[in-house]
Amino acid sequence: MKQPGRKIPQDSAPSVNLPIGNVGVDGYKTPIKLAFGGKLTESIATVSVSVDLPAGMRGAHFSSMLGPVISEIGKPVEETFEMVRRIARLVLKNNPYSNHAVVGIEATYLRQFVANNEMKSYIPYKIEYSSRSGSDGTETNSFTLGTTIFTACPCTMEGTRSILAERYPDQAEFLNKIPSFTHSQRNRLSVTISNFRNYVPEPDKIIELIESVSGGPLASVQTDRESDLFVLRGHENPLFVEDVARDMAKAICKGIDKLDGDAIIRIVSRSEESLHNHDAFAQIETTAGEIRKYS
Repeated sequence: MKQPGRKIPQDSAPSVNLPIGNVGVDGYKTPIKLAFGGKLTESIATVSVSVDLPAGMRGAHFSSMLGPVISEIGKPVEETFEMVRRIARLVLKNNPYSNHAVVGIEATYLRQFVANNEMKSYIPYKIEYSSRSGSDGTETNSFTLGTTIFTACPCTMEGTRSILAERYPDQAEFLNKIPSFTHSQRNRLSVTISNFRNYVPEPDKIIELIESVSGGPLASVQTDRESDLFVLRGHENPLFVEDVARDMAKAICKGIDKLDGDAIIRIVSRSEESLHNHDAFAQIETTAGEIRKYS
């Protein structure tokens, strides 16, 4: 609220008359009820909000950006995605000197996992919604889901298989039929979908597609047999970081038929190597239409 007689330094001329591409607030934390697919789940959101600033204006009005965030996040919504879009439009309306407004909300989605012994635990998934609203009526939206999966290294597996075949030549045929020793990895996987129009992000659907590639989630509580089978499945299907990126891109484009051909898919696969003191990573960023050509 403007105080009588108080100067507004933001509206004065800057000493260096350059426009600012983005200025705003980052790291604002607030409780949130994530809403998607007909469900509500409580979390803590980390919010970023920004606008561009013209050359003749010294500073932005941060309260005019945070105001819509504070007022809208507390309201009941059908979809968090729609709320983020609305906040971006309101921020732009509150800052008429700007050509665009960008809003990003990051939160942890805790998805319940029930083991065969009926013990319950939760799998954390990092989700991010982003919306950019332009004064020319344009809008760009994106959604990211990140998780950790289990992978086994194909290269070392073939190396140990070869050594075992040399040591036990009479068992070579059998050794070729079963997984061999190898090192396992935690693969940090993120899926980003942007530049979409007729699609509403479905976190649970994307998680299902990730599990179709990985064989299942990393869970804190499982029976011994579930853990054993989980490891066996991973070794029966060893994956390079490149395999994870390619298989995930294919799964997203085949599993979500609402994605337009020009929607942009970005897959980042990063393995925390247990054998080496470095990580391995692979990235794909292209359109859904391009990925479908190879699927």
